[in-house]
Amino acid sequence: MFAQCVDFCLELDKRCFPREMWMDDREVNELIAAGALATTVTYNGMTVGLSITMAENDAYALLSDGDQKFKPHEYGAYSYSEAIDPDYQKRGIGTLLLKETEIFLCEHGYKTMSAHVRRKNGWDMTRQAVLSVISSRQVPGFWPDQLNEPVMYQQATLLGLV
Repeated sequence: MFAQCVDFCLELDKRCFPREMWMDDREVNELIAAGALATTVTYNGMTVGLSITMAENDAYALLSDGDQKFKPHEYGAYSYSEAIDPDYQKRGIGTLLLKETEIFLCEHGYKTMSAHVRRKNGWDMTRQAVLSVISSRQVPGFWPDQLNEPVMYQQATLLGLV
């Protein structure tokens, strides 16, 4: 459950993302209310990464302002956030996190996973190489204007399902 990882998530947010993207109390409470799940990854006994996911139906209420084209799927999961501590990046841990998240979601009955992905540092391409991405589109204006960062919406099938 995400609720058990909140402190780690908030700390990781500050290490990985610009201030404008940091979660606030309202956002944390919305994720808890939506029943968000967390997948963590450890390296040498230390938690270094986190993925926050939820049903697309629950994510819809949180995202409808940022992406008017987002439509939830019945067996779809939404990856709200994926992050690896910067001190542990470029070691394949992000790939491991994606695969572990994929297995975790399959075990919970999901068949697809979608996400709004930062294109910075090639994360959109990493996801595309690791997951079976079936659709992708650019979403203008998803992040606050001052970030001026392109965002891709990606949907992937999980472990060959669908």
